[in-house]
Amino acid sequence: MNTSFGVQKEAVKKLCIEDHGQGAIGFQLSNQTNFIMGKPTPLMERLVSIVPEESIILDPFAGSGTTLVAAKNTDRQFIGIEKGKEYAAVAGKRLSA
Repeated sequence: MNTSFGVQKEAVKKLCIEDHGQGAIGFQLSNQTNFIMGKPTPLMERLVSIVPEESIILDPFAGSGTTLVAAKNTDRQFIGIEKGKEYAAVAGKRLSA
């Protein structure tokens, strides 16, 4: 087993349980984006913070851009790809705010 992956996996598990008491499965949909897979921005900021600062965050299914916003908020470079024009527009608005 890759030791680095194991440490990251445990860090993610710990923050989900400590911060929310129920793990990632228990999160409600984001009222901020109305996106079916919406994730809380603070959670994504914590997850993105695990990635070394010199890395580039790649989100090939960016949706409304929560991961990209989290990367921007934590001073990380990012690349987002979204097929849906509507969601890409929402992500663009969120990133320019």
